[in-house]
Amino acid sequence: MPVPLAGVSSRRMSRESSLAKQSWESASPAELALCNAAELAGCVLAHAVWCMSEEDEGPFSPTIAHEGAEGRHFHMFDDEDYDEAIGRGQAWIAGNPRGVDRAVLVCDGYTDRNGVLVDALIAQVVDYVGQQSFIVTVPYRPMTAAAGFAVFGALFMFNNNEFDQAPLLAAFGRGIGTHEDAAAAWINHFDNTT
Repeated sequence: MPVPLAGVSSRRMSRESSLAKQSWESASPAELALCNAAELAGCVLAHAVWCMSEEDEGPFSPTIAHEGAEGRHFHMFDDEDYDEAIGRGQAWIAGNPRGVDRAVLVCDGYTDRNGVLVDALIAQVVDYVGQQSFIVTVPYRPMTAAAGFAVFGALFMFNNNEFDQAPLLAAFGRGIGTHEDAAAAWINHFDNTT
């Protein structure tokens, strides 16, 4: 399990919680805005899991999903140099050049899982309306591994412990469910071993 950052709490999502149904009725406006960002993160990370489960073409290209007044859009950074592509994605997230309400940057990287460095999809999730953010890490086993592709439980790292995190986790699960093929890939390749 990744070591939590100072001032950041983490919570692992299981298969059961990823499919949870919870109401947003009791959420504050700030929580609701962050739930919308979590749902977007679930959708784009599910898409990334689906892509990684279907083909082995190297790392997942850094991709931004964003939503605002003009709807939902995606932008892929396919620079030849992967670090430059990530840098351009991070600059986009930091600058919010389209003035959107929320954005998610997903890139391929590594995380510590039980003392072993493993492949992971890493999402930087930003709610510009409430000026909040969090990180989701989804460890996976690449399809080139002897045991084949697998995705493990998502790990959430939050900066703010003042709000109820359960609605965020439920929103993330709903986001996964919005991409039917990708949700099926996530469920079919889910490995809940620790």
